[in-house]
Amino acid sequence: MSITFHPAIAMRGTDNAALASVLEDAMQKATTPAYNQDTDSLEALRELLATIAGYIDTEVAAILADLDNPDQYKANVAALALEATLTAIKGDGWTDETLKAIKDAVDAITGAVSTDWKGSFNWDTSAYTTVEQDISALFSTNLALTTRRKYSVKLDLTNVEADASFISLYLTVKEKTDGTNYRAIDRKTILKDDIAASAEPGIIIEIPATSENIQITMQMFTSLAGDATIYYAVVKEHLE
Repeated sequence: MSITFHPAIAMRGTDNAALASVLEDAMQKATTPAYNQDTDSLEALRELLATIAGYIDTEVAAILADLDNPDQYKANVAALALEATLTAIKGDGWTDETLKAIKDAVDAITGAVSTDWKGSFNWDTSAYTTVEQDISALFSTNLALTTRRKYSVKLDLTNVEADASFISLYLTVKEKTDGTNYRAIDRKTILKDDIAASAEPGIIIEIPATSENIQITMQMFTSLAGDATIYYAVVKEHLE
């Protein structure tokens, strides 16, 4: 049997010494009775090394491909970041309020800043005659509240002016200033000419913001010939 050395292999340093040791061991095996040409020959060793090298190449390629996809090693913290943001937005003291609950609360506050309503009441001539009447008690919403409000009230006296017996009326704004008795804070006399069609029959009553527990009264100078429907509109601004 002959052993062929490849001249391309240069023996340098410790690596070459190790290789020489391997070759020497191979030659010794080749001369012993235990020598097996199929497993111990240099050709068999070369094929084994080639197989190992191919396996290593395959594994290295797989590792490199895996490293080319670093995103797979990143933790998905998007949910954590969103939760942290929501926690910061909610702030201390937050319980279980929903956005709808917040909107409803804001709407309630906005609605409470000012409210308005319209309606009408009947001036019952036979019952009221020329006696002073609390007409604000005939509104759909009473003005006799114990917290401060600012009111703007409009009365449409068209049907009163149209009555043949109408001459004039008295309007008075009263406030329960001492908590018990109503005191007049504003008075005005309305003549027939003041509410004629040419003069516009709408009467505006402004009630100051310092007032609370308000009453508006009306009194005819002479009794009307018949009943009269009086329309009104009220805007209320909440102050407390």
